[in-house]
Amino acid sequence: MKKNILLISALLMLAGYSAAGQQVVESIVGVVGNEVIYLSDVEGQVVQLKAERDPTPVDLLRCRVFEDQLVQKLFLDQARIDSIEVSPESVEADLTSRLTEYIRRAGSEQALETYFNKSMAEIRKDLREMLTNQYIVQETQGTIAQNITVTPDEIKKYFTSIPKDSLP
Repeated sequence: MKKNILLISALLMLAGYSAAGQQVVESIVGVVGNEVIYLSDVEGQVVQLKAERDPTPVDLLRCRVFEDQLVQKLFLDQARIDSIEVSPESVEADLTSRLTEYIRRAGSEQALETYFNKSMAEIRKDLREMLTNQYIVQETQGTIAQNITVTPDEIKKYFTSIPKDSLP
């Protein structure tokens, strides 16, 4: 019995020492269907928006980016279910255009690499993935909304049916 207690104590001490030496490599901040949102994705997009001179405070930007990511992952999951794909040519054209603009703003490729703390290959890969996802989301939204028709009279009826004190 005394040996078991000693063994358990030793194991707990070893577990405590190994946990203290560990580092968090990646944090998951959200999951939508089969799609995962990582903290690094949110932070990377915040950095990109700041590079594009977005005046929004960082905390509000994080919230907006996280909300956008949730919606995007919802559409990406639906696109996976519906087998929606986009053409690589349109993604590459937009990728080249955006990279050229980013390099122009940064002053050079080296300055851009320093700013993002990534190589040009990594920046290109991340931007390609982001643009591909954007195109897929747009295509999914179009597919969902293609058969929706609303007339101005229907909109007017809807808003007049809402009590005035419930409207902003």
